[in-house]
Amino acid sequence: MAAGFTGVLRRFENGINYLSLFLLTLIPAAEVFLRGLFHGGIPDGSAYVYHMVFFLTFIGGALTAREGRHLAIVVGEEHLPRRWRGPVRVLNRHLSIAVLTALVWSSLSFVLLAFDGEQTIGFLPLRVIVLFMPLGFAAIAFRFFRRCPGERASKLLCLL
Repeated sequence: MAAGFTGVLRRFENGINYLSLFLLTLIPAAEVFLRGLFHGGIPDGSAYVYHMVFFLTFIGGALTAREGRHLAIVVGEEHLPRRWRGPVRVLNRHLSIAVLTALVWSSLSFVLLAFDGEQTIGFLPLRVIVLFMPLGFAAIAFRFFRRCPGERASKLLCLL
């Protein structure tokens, strides 16, 4: 069951990534076409593109964390004795998760305090768009947690 859900989630994430990249190219192309035909473009078209890039940064971060290729804190564990590598990996994950958790809470506070609930970009509420920031950081933190090395005890250490 878990493998099936993971596969569906993987395809969903990849689909969102492809759709976002498609829209990122479609909106400016449509803007050029519409300006040529109707002497006007897509209302708030540049704001859509700007926030699509914002959205894609968090999708990219979540996807690279999913694949274990995200930037992470590294202490040079290849130079350590073998017996220290496992604990250092746990410490590295622990620090990464702690930083990401702080970013989740900070960005959530930013979303709630910095933007009026009435602000929109086109038809989309700005808070909904900016909510991708804490959600993106949370997805990356979750992926780092899942990749914590070791058994349950060391995984639980990553939560502390």
